[in-house]
Amino acid sequence: MDQQDNTGLVPRGFILYLLMNELPGVRLTNSFWSLGATERDEIRQAFKAAWKY
Repeated sequence: MDQQDNTGLVPRGFILYLLMNELPGVRLTNSFWSLGATERDEIRQAFKAAWKY
């Protein structure tokens, strides 16, 4: 964590850098992107519902 100087977006505020190399799970492949918009939206909604828990 660093403290910004007086010229930063939030003068004298703090900034935290968070880097993630790889997240667990299964990557979406071309098979996902080849689905119709409705099917992709259903999958997105399922991810959102699972993320809440």
